[in-house]
Amino acid sequence: GYVGLVDPHTEKVTKLGEFSTTDSYSTGHDFGTTSAVEAEGLVYAIDRTAMELRQLDPDSGKLISSIALGGTPDYVRFVKATRELWVTEPTSSRFEIFALGQETQPSMTLSGEMMVTGGPESFVVNAAGKVGYTNTFVGETIEIDTKNRSELSRWSNGCGISLGIAYDEKNTRIFVGCAEGTAVSSDTTAGTVISMLSVSGGVDIIAFNSHLSHLYLNGSTMGVLTILDVDADGNLSELATETTAPSSNSSCVASDPYDNIWICDANAGQLIRVKDTY
Repeated sequence: GYVGLVDPHTEKVTKLGEFSTTDSYSTGHDFGTTSAVEAEGLVYAIDRTAMELRQLDPDSGKLISSIALGGTPDYVRFVKATRELWVTEPTSSRFEIFALGQETQPSMTLSGEMMVTGGPESFVVNAAGKVGYTNTFVGETIEIDTKNRSELSRWSNGCGISLGIAYDEKNTRIFVGCAEGTAVSSDTTAGTVISMLSVSGGVDIIAFNSHLSHLYLNGSTMGVLTILDVDADGNLSELATETTAPSSNSSCVASDPYDNIWICDANAGQLIRVKDTY
């Protein structure tokens, strides 16, 4: 029933609420809150059960406001250039887009949508917020003009099922995690695949450490985290593996500026932290 705000130094968890709850857990990620993003000092998170986008105060942990969604949400991301929140709704094949108002605690107003055939699955935006990237479930990556809400390019990423996505801002490269257990590196300028590497199966959400130029994929089927090096040309090579937690629903990984790797362990209701020393 809450979003956990984790201090990477102390591991203290601050609870931000309020979200749907249940007395039992039948695995999967289709209940309650499953995605959150920071925007201009506030936190925005989806509630899949209530089908709402919620605005939270990270200092008090209190719910400020909420707005109804028109479809089942998956990801929420902030687009800085337009001051919009983009919510992926794959079952509706679209982004639902909400504009932030000018108030101290900005209002959220539905401002439109963008249709994405075969997706959208995952979403990342460049620092300026002018260009975004998403996948389809059928092995494609799409470059998006966020201002015009239009597709700039689309290319095959080589996945059987393409899921997680990460972005290398400095080198304008996109990384994709394939469900079957493959990491893909692509050149966004040419719209071509640079390198592919097989890792442990059960990959979904992936992460990139720009400081170390390392890519992280958690293969939940076997409970194996794979740490990949990305060289100057975008080629992938395996550096190391770490044992995590076998699960059918813990396929996510995140990184922070302190070279920590955070892995979901949904069965145990915890996060696993691994220090990247490679």
